[in-house]
Amino acid sequence: MSKEQLPAARRIRQIRIEKLFGYLDYTIPKFSSKETDRFLIFYGENGVGKTTILRLIYALLYPHPTQGQKSVISRSSFRKFELVLDDNTVVSAWRSGEKLVGDYTVSIHKPDGKIAEFSLVAEADLSITSGTNPITKEMFLALIEISPPMYFLPDDRKFTSSKEPPATASASAESMSAASMVRERYRRRESHHLAVSPVIHRLNTWINRKIAFASVAGEENTSSIYLRVIGEIAGVAGHFPVPEDLSPSKLTQGIKVLANEAEKFTRYGLATPVPVDRLHYFLEQAQQSPDASKTIARVLQPYISGIQARLNALEEVRRIVSTYVETINDFLVHKRIEFSPQKGFIFYSRDNAELKPNFLSSGERQLVVLLTNVVLAWETGGLFLIDEPELSLNVTWQRKLVGALLKCSSNSPIQFIMASHSLEMISQHLQNVAKLDVE
Repeated sequence: MSKEQLPAARRIRQIRIEKLFGYLDYTIPKFSSKETDRFLIFYGENGVGKTTILRLIYALLYPHPTQGQKSVISRSSFRKFELVLDDNTVVSAWRSGEKLVGDYTVSIHKPDGKIAEFSLVAEADLSITSGTNPITKEMFLALIEISPPMYFLPDDRKFTSSKEPPATASASAESMSAASMVRERYRRRESHHLAVSPVIHRLNTWINRKIAFASVAGEENTSSIYLRVIGEIAGVAGHFPVPEDLSPSKLTQGIKVLANEAEKFTRYGLATPVPVDRLHYFLEQAQQSPDASKTIARVLQPYISGIQARLNALEEVRRIVSTYVETINDFLVHKRIEFSPQKGFIFYSRDNAELKPNFLSSGERQLVVLLTNVVLAWETGGLFLIDEPELSLNVTWQRKLVGALLKCSSNSPIQFIMASHSLEMISQHLQNVAKLDVE
């Protein structure tokens, strides 16, 4: 998919909050700016609501009756939570009266002036039951129309996505008891082993699917090109354009240029090397016979075009793989990651021994999980929420992290919203930082 074909994903332009925890009011950012189109970082002391705001964004826009997201809102303390999207759609959750938890109303204000409101009633344990409620069914249909794809990486690194809700989840998840939610939260936090293999497997599957699709497209182009060869042999060359310059020197130069381009693909096993030396030798030998020289030149032209067609079809895959590998390797010390269609992404130690992903260091696993999920979100784009992206990363890595996120999501309509304590991160990107203060 080219840059022009990438889907347009809505972004959040502004976040407005009244009485968070009963006493905090925020407008984030205070002034709308294009600087935050790509990423925004919440920064502040503990207890100012950074993580809560991320969770509320995800919960409010989440368009499926699973995962208990609407119960997250009912259990959160605030008067009004409002999101302004870049098309001027405004989505809010608000409460009237003195209560700051429990029942609330979801409002969707469209740019055309249409307003939809849905009143949600909480159970005694502050959960929202949405499975058979006609009001919530209508609300989810409305949210599907306006919500961007969302990806959430909380501090426990249990990745979730609105694009692919859990197949085993059901509407009953909304009514999970408070005690069950607490037990689940502690169970997750007690798991200190960050599993990398599953997310690498997902990336391998996605990349190989794209390779297969691109290969079919390349073969189709190659088939049409080689019709020209058949035409030449059959003596109907007049039906095909004749190259202006069939000289061996011109063809050799074209082959060398193609070979240099193909090297970017061969390093990842996406193409085979172009035999420049052998082709040059045959061209030189053919100069002794004008007819042979002309025939070889006519055949080489579609050969060159065929290889170029395959490279063009694989260019997007090559760029994604190359960017990911180069970005990861820019962080690793005495280790590296490589790719081939046969093995997928493989980590190697300094002595070239293969490393299982789950045996990387804590910081390396954090980095790989984060960047891999970003690459997997590249095609659809959307809203990527990250709580404490600096977890387990050293100071040097923290400074480089935002640049790596942007590099792995280049040409994709992804907007990052992050909550961070890292001075190293925010000092590099002050124009994208929203400082949350208790006034």
